[in-house]
Amino acid sequence: MSELNLPLGAKIDLPALCRNDSNYRLTLPQSLFTRLADSCAGLRSDATLEVHFYRDLQGLNTLEGTIAITIDLICERCLQPFSYELNAKFKSTCDLAKVKSLRLEDKLDVVDLAADGMLDFYNYLEDCLLLELPIVPRHADEADCGMKGDSWAYGADEIPAKENPFAVLKDLQRKS
Repeated sequence: MSELNLPLGAKIDLPALCRNDSNYRLTLPQSLFTRLADSCAGLRSDATLEVHFYRDLQGLNTLEGTIAITIDLICERCLQPFSYELNAKFKSTCDLAKVKSLRLEDKLDVVDLAADGMLDFYNYLEDCLLLELPIVPRHADEADCGMKGDSWAYGADEIPAKENPFAVLKDLQRKS
């Protein structure tokens, strides 16, 4: 097993990397994650990647690892930006037929290789990060949020009772 700090290209030969049982620890620049940048208020740091390419016991070419990046999100409560550590774990293979025959669809994600047998690696990593974005971004700690808990409203808004428009007519009728 080799551990490398060499850059990986945008397109990788997954079966070849798995045959070599390769480990990588990399820092990837923010500029690679344009879709992620469009989905949040901004990117604060470069992404850190740890990935292991290997053949598992069933002979599946597998890539497994983690990627982390710090981003800015807009809090849905107070509408102020806050820093958020986005972490994604992934475990995937390109061997769809083997995965189906071994009934491992729920254990591994299957990635499609391009016609030339290469994996679009950076897009795959960006997809992993996008899937980890919170559905409702908000401060983790209530104390950090500009909207305090006592000002939150729950349920339907109370509509004040309107004055009956015919009440004025009743008053006029009494006077006459």
